Amino acid sequence: MRWLFSLGVDVNGRNMGDSTAAHSAAGSGNIPSLIALIHEFSCDLELQNDLGQTPRDVAIARGDQDTAHAIEYHKKLRAARATFVQTKSYTLKDARDVLELAAADDSTLRGLTEKREIVAAIEKLLAAVPGSAPSRPTKPAPTLRATAAAPNERAEESDALVAKSQLAKDRGNAAFTARDFPRAIKAFSMAIRLDRTNHVLYSNRSAAYVGAGQFEEALTDAQKCVSLAPDWGKGYARQACALDAMGQHAEAVKACARGLARDSACDALRRQFEASKLAVRDANARYKEMWGTDPNNNQTHA
Repeated sequence: MRWLFSLGVDVNGRNMGDSTAAHSAAGSGNIPSLIALIHEFSCDLELQNDLGQTPRDVAIARGDQDTAHAIEYHKKLRAARATFVQTKSYTLKDARDVLELAAADDSTLRGLTEKREIVAAIEKLLAAVPGSAPSRPTKPAPTLRATAAAPNERAEESDALVAKSQLAKDRGNAAFTARDFPRAIKAFSMAIRLDRTNHVLYSNRSAAYVGAGQFEEALTDAQKCVSLAPDWGKGYARQACALDAMGQHAEAVKACARGLARDSACDALRRQFEASKLAVRDANARYKEMWGTDPNNNQTHA
């Protein structure tokens, strides 16, 4: 790892899943690598992967509290060092935050009140971890090719990724047909990682999320689909379906109307439009039956 970064490889470089080296280390519980990434190479611990997780979130999702604690501790310890470099002193709050976390492993650090004791304890903790490595200009990650890939080679690589994405999509479709929605979501997610601009993949995963009862995620995917293909009616149908599932029937009707203005020939969208309008009527009828007045009537019922 140190050899790669010594060549100028970006410590915050991302893989296909938008994960950094810190995400990978957190996912495997590799605390020594995390310590090096945090203190020697100043990795960004706030970066999120494509699931919206920071490295600490990854550790927590795995149930690895030791790694999650280590990330938080070394993050604060690094901040204390940075403050000292800038101001030649430690703030009492930063120091106490560090000592509170460190006390989980060393009870002698509890209850320190004298400034001299606190500073000495912080300096002892800092001495136990590596300092920052000399900064180097970031270079592209080393490749096995002696020269940059030619345009036709890049096109072949892109085609290969799209082909793999299609295979994952096919697995997702099969799982969706079998009503195995968690497996469908996983397959569509892999397809999206390989081909992030394919609007159909977001549409399919939105439908799988609805099937799994994850309506907010379904709406997010439908909105992404619409942003990628604003003239494709089915994306608006997915959006309306998610909104209906969330009980937002009037908003679903509006989404359908926006879609029909762009793609009036989409059968799926027209069917969803009728279903959403029916859902509005049914909701209004139930309201009137319960309260004796139309929900759109602002007059108070005596």
